[in-house]
Amino acid sequence: MAYLQTVLFRRDRVVALVTACLVMTTLFVGAVTQFENVPNALAAAATVVSAKVTGPTQFTVVYTVAVDAVFTNYSGLSIDGTPETSVDSMTGTGTTTHVITFTPNIALTTASTGVVDIAALVDGGSGNTFAGQLAQALTDGQAPTVTAVARNTSGGYNILTFTYSENVAVTDGASTATKGDTTAAGTVAGFGSFATPGDVTVPTLKNTVSGNGTATLTVSIATEAAGYMNTASTTEPSGVFTPVASAEVTDTALNQVNIAGTPASTQTAAWDLTKPTITSVTVDDAAGDNGQIDEAVAVFSENMRDANITDADATLGTAGTTTGAFTTVVADDNTTIFDRTVDDNSVDTSTAAGSFLYSGATTLMTDFAGNLLNTAVDGTIAAGDIGETDGAEPIVTAVDRNTAVGYNRLTFTYSENMTVAIGTSTATKGDTTAAGTVAGFGSFATPGDVTVPTTKNTVGGTGTATITVLIANQNAGYMNTASTTEPSGNFTPVASAEVADAALNQVNIANTPLSTTTSAWDLTKPTITSVTVSDFVNNNGKIDRAVMVLSEAMRDSSLTNANATLGTSGTTTGTFTTDTANDATTTFNRTTDDNTVDTSTAAGSFLYSGATTLVTDIAGNLLNTTTDGQIVAADIVETDGAQPIVTAISPASGATAVSVTANIVMTFSEAMQLDFDEADEYAVAPDPGVFGAPVWSNGNKTVTLSHAGNFLYQQLTTVTTTAANIEDVASNNLNDAAAEDGDWSFTTAANTGGGGGGGGTTYYSAPTTSCVLTSPNGNEILTGGQTSQITWTTQGTFYDVNLYYSVDGGNAWGLIASGQANDGTYSWTVPNTSTSNGKVRVDCRDSGGAELATDRSDSAFTINLTGALPIESAPQAVPEGFMSRQDANNELPTGVLVDYLVKLPNDGDETTFTDTTVYYVGLDAKRHPFPSAGVYFSWYADFSGVKTMDMATLSQIGIGTPVLVRPGSNWVKIQSDPKTYYVEPGSYVLRHIADEATARMLGGSDWSSKVIDIEPTYFMQFGVGSTITSEVLATDWPKASLMKAADSPVIFYTTESGKRPIGNMETFEANHFQTKYIEENNFAGWLGLQVESAVNGFEDALFSLQF
Repeated sequence: MAYLQTVLFRRDRVVALVTACLVMTTLFVGAVTQFENVPNALAAAATVVSAKVTGPTQFTVVYTVAVDAVFTNYSGLSIDGTPETSVDSMTGTGTTTHVITFTPNIALTTASTGVVDIAALVDGGSGNTFAGQLAQALTDGQAPTVTAVARNTSGGYNILTFTYSENVAVTDGASTATKGDTTAAGTVAGFGSFATPGDVTVPTLKNTVSGNGTATLTVSIATEAAGYMNTASTTEPSGVFTPVASAEVTDTALNQVNIAGTPASTQTAAWDLTKPTITSVTVDDAAGDNGQIDEAVAVFSENMRDANITDADATLGTAGTTTGAFTTVVADDNTTIFDRTVDDNSVDTSTAAGSFLYSGATTLMTDFAGNLLNTAVDGTIAAGDIGETDGAEPIVTAVDRNTAVGYNRLTFTYSENMTVAIGTSTATKGDTTAAGTVAGFGSFATPGDVTVPTTKNTVGGTGTATITVLIANQNAGYMNTASTTEPSGNFTPVASAEVADAALNQVNIANTPLSTTTSAWDLTKPTITSVTVSDFVNNNGKIDRAVMVLSEAMRDSSLTNANATLGTSGTTTGTFTTDTANDATTTFNRTTDDNTVDTSTAAGSFLYSGATTLVTDIAGNLLNTTTDGQIVAADIVETDGAQPIVTAISPASGATAVSVTANIVMTFSEAMQLDFDEADEYAVAPDPGVFGAPVWSNGNKTVTLSHAGNFLYQQLTTVTTTAANIEDVASNNLNDAAAEDGDWSFTTAANTGGGGGGGGTTYYSAPTTSCVLTSPNGNEILTGGQTSQITWTTQGTFYDVNLYYSVDGGNAWGLIASGQANDGTYSWTVPNTSTSNGKVRVDCRDSGGAELATDRSDSAFTINLTGALPIESAPQAVPEGFMSRQDANNELPTGVLVDYLVKLPNDGDETTFTDTTVYYVGLDAKRHPFPSAGVYFSWYADFSGVKTMDMATLSQIGIGTPVLVRPGSNWVKIQSDPKTYYVEPGSYVLRHIADEATARMLGGSDWSSKVIDIEPTYFMQFGVGSTITSEVLATDWPKASLMKAADSPVIFYTTESGKRPIGNMETFEANHFQTKYIEENNFAGWLGLQVESAVNGFEDALFSLQF
């Protein structure tokens, strides 16, 4: 019976044992030694099956014998010739296979042969002796263990490092489903798994395993071609690592990992799990200089793996062959370049024309660690993932020289929309200070000679593919006087930061148009056709306007107000106006109408210095004059367009007690044509008889008309002229809109002589006249911005009307229209201002502008706002007239102010009356005659304030309507009517005093001393109000009365709604009130009035005589 005996050895030094295991390839050698003290012959041989290292200090020997045996003596067992007698354990006793574990008596070294010898073994039961086997090699039987696991990064890759107790064998290279794959989070195929798996996964075969033959194996994550971590990979595996036994990972003796040896934890460092992003994609024209996108440069947030970028997955552009190839300057950096295979894309026309796309069909884009590119579909690039940067230089595709709306211009067409600072040119953009060169754009082969001063061109068209340079069209821009030939020929562009596409790419200067499309520029200088000077503003015979006509349309902006002068006296400056912008005609109006009265055919003296801007046509050609662009006296012959005016008349308008033999004398502003015949040029009614030939004097400015018969006594006599037939030497007809138009009336003296025949005085009866506003007359509802009809009716002879409106019940009036034909209707555009207290006023006038009658809305109407229109400001509270005090003073001759009393010096001739008339200078800048002493003294206590002035000065002040009685002072009547009237302010309203009892209440016992007679001709200038009765006075009081109570020193001035105390006597005298008009009583009618704000100084509304 054979026996198998196994012996277990123990070693003290592990390192020596491992070394011995690696070299145990030598066969056991030596002779078989016969067991000693054996009672019988050898029964059979003992054969060693294996001898292995099974632990750090243990060895196991397995051997067999032919029959069952029990061994107790192991003296025949030796290692490397050293007997081993210390048996730790034994199994198989009594069988043919024995396993003996023992601790060796020697320490194996790296130099040991590791050979086990068995001399002979004796069966303790039978006594049989078994022959031994010599020189059995010692082999490795110990399983390797995992001593450490580390999660870290290396060379940009995420890796796992496994350290073993001995060198291990593994197949290096791409992972497999059983070795190195991480398709399941936290599990490494053939290696083991982590307690906390995380979520990092990698497709099969995309990791890399390395380290074969060493004690350290590395699994590099997603490092194989097309390898990547799935898009959800955000958390690394961690925690305790549990190894697995696998035939793929063994030691050199093919011992699999000892799974009982588990590291307590994993050494960790953060993996790179951040997805890269696209920083920019710049598309450009890298080849061909043709404006076509042929290259895309992609820059990412971190280094990318070049191996994961496949040419066939990319396209660029939308036309031609869109495929291409990737290149990189530095391998695996953050930049990659894709170039089209063929440069046949369409020309770039926008800032994102490249259309760089990456499908990911072959490989998905990743960073170096294998993180997918973070896009809408990770690892790919679609149109929505990027805003491409345009890196393609634009090219000039066309250059055109042309004209548009009168301007010369150059048009540059580019391959895409351009960005340029529009507006005024600069020394580096758009200027043409050098002939043929356009700053920032380029130059022409044939430059011509057109140049423009710096910054006087205009650049336009930013944001489009067409940029235009308008030549010399900026304010004060002009082409230099020598400009006669346009630029032409081939155009060579320049690169400039001022002219770039929207991505600030400058022009590609390698691409040059062969020629320029051309049409002729306007290089013809304009000339002066005419300059006509005239009296336009105040119809006073003074040159205040010049109208210049050129041979072609001129540029309004080339005309600077401050460069022009008109006339030789007063304020010669003014402003330009034009009816049609940039046409051939311009008008210059003096700022102040204070020139001398026109006395010749060329008195205007219109000049233009050109100090600020030179006069040009629309195209910028300078006005062709002695010094181009300027106007001096020698450049023009002015045409006199000023109508002559009447500057003086005799007898005076409104004069009374005129001699029935008085001549009619008219003086004009300038020399007149001498034809001046009755019926053709003038008429007198009633006609005194045959007029003689006109007598001219004063340089043919003054005409005297004598008559064969006498005027009728105490007769209103009217002189009228036919303005169209009265002309100055330049054939301008008489200005019948002037303050004095040659139409006036006077009253002859009464016949004071006696005689029989029953003769008597003939009196003139005032004609019946009226001026009545009919609409809007109250309670209407109007809408701002809409048209409403103003209507009125008249009876009698009125020449024209002025129309006004008020939004505060009549305190302040705004002009609607002046000089409106007396046709009874006017279409009024209602102002967009809100009021429930609106009124309209109509002033009916004679041909001289005198206000003969007036009427206003009987009650208020409403104006509602129109929301879509701007709100208009209300009229300012100025007394009912034409202008403010300051404006009126500016209109008057130097040294004359509003409120002056003026007259001519006494001429010593008792037969003339022009030197006796006193005038008041009013807020309308006109002189208003006092028709009688009674009217004068209603305003002034004496003549101490009257100033004398010469005819030349006086004639510069227009003639206004006669002064009427001061409201609240004297009462009035006419001889042909027994009624007595109280005069109220506003529109000089007459209120009939009903009876004597009422008159006593109103004016005291001496009321009759207040009454003065007025001429019937002036009676029609008053308005008519309600009758004053004693019943009315019981509860109310007329306006403008000066009142005081018997027991109080306070003087009150009555108003429409109350009474105002006069602050002190200085205020009383400043407003020219007179104590003789103060009424003292205690009637409730005025005592009960509401006390209003005090009068503490001079007020125009209380005194200005013409209102």
